[in-house]
Parts: sequence; structure tokens; C-alpha cells
Amino acid sequence: MHMLKQWPVEPGTPFARKYQPGAAPLPTDTEAAAMFAGATLTLRRAGYEHYEVSNYALPGHRCRHNQVYWAGAPYYAFGLGAASYLEGRRFSRPAAMKAYMQWVQEQQPGGPLPGAHSAPESLVRG
Repeated sequence: MHMLKQWPVEPGTPFARKYQPGAAPLPTDTEAAAMFAGATLTLRRAGYEHYEVSNYALPGHRCRHNQVYWAGAPYYAFGLGAASYLEGRRFSRPAAMKAYMQWVQEQQPGGPLPGAHSAPESLVRG
């Protein structure tokens, strides 16, 4: 279960186009913190454990997908804009369809990893 942190309304997003300030005001930081604390208490009483920044899970049911990232384990991702992490390097595929299709055509079996020129992940994460 992922609990959402309160983020600002970003101009140009679908939410910003639908949000009407004053009609249904967003909670203040104090109200949001109180709601998060209340949700945390409810979830812990129900047996959920709090892990990462805003995730909760029953014991043994943490998101394996996220655990791979935190452990620094390699992973493959496929599709427009998808990012993989292999041999200590993170690289992304093109996000636009035309560029992605060209990128796919250029890949050679057994060739160098895409993004081999990228900075090592340890430099990116600090």
C-alpha cells in the first residue's frame, strides 16, 4: 500500500486544470501531517509495517519491485522512456515513438549495453 505525500499542484497537469482553489481547498501542511499520522496508526494497528518513505505492507508482502531499486540490484525495463540498471549503470530508452523505434532498430545482439557512456550509479545516487 502506498500512501501519497502531499505535493504542490503543478501548473499544466491534468489535476491543475481540474482543481478549483477555494472550491475544495487542499489540506494545510498541518492537516496533511495529521491525516498521515492517523493513517499510519490505523495501518500499524491492522498489522502493516511502514517501509520506505510512504509504503506500508503486511509482513512478507513488501513490494519486490521497489526492493530491487533500494538494493542496487540490476533490472531490465522495456518500452518508451523505460529505464534499466545493468552493470552499475542506469540508462533510459527514448520517450518518443519514432526515436524509440529507431533505437530498437540500432540495437545489436551481444553489442555494448545501451548507456555505457552514462555515469556510474554510485555517482548519481551519491
